[in-house]
Amino acid sequence: MREHPFFSKIGAFSIKRSDKKSAIRSLRYAIRSFERPNASLFIYPEGRITPAGTAMDFEKGLAWLSRQLPAVDLVPVGIHMHTIRHDKPELHLHVGEPVLTKKGLSDSKQLRVFEQRLEEMLAGLRKYAGFDNTDFDKFI
Repeated sequence: MREHPFFSKIGAFSIKRSDKKSAIRSLRYAIRSFERPNASLFIYPEGRITPAGTAMDFEKGLAWLSRQLPAVDLVPVGIHMHTIRHDKPELHLHVGEPVLTKKGLSDSKQLRVFEQRLEEMLAGLRKYAGFDNTDFDKFI
């Protein structure tokens, strides 16, 4: 956010994960943001933008938000971009179906459900883009 402050004009906010109190304030702000009509929240559950092929390791805040907002649909959005075939990037997007929060699952198991869904979507995007996992791994 310091590097690109204009994002705050469209509602973006950061979470300072190294400071627990600040992180909780940010997560509570996220919950309050759903008081707006037609509210949406887009997050990088890894806590940062990661390159293709990086193992999923979602932060615990996603599981916490899913428990606090049981009536909110958690919809994964897969993004796959590359410049392997052309100078201009190819961008492939997939908006998935809502991932249901399962009652009784620990946070780590619920996060794994979210991670697996996004991993499946990204594998499908790579295949749709013309790369199976082996072909794509040659370029990473």
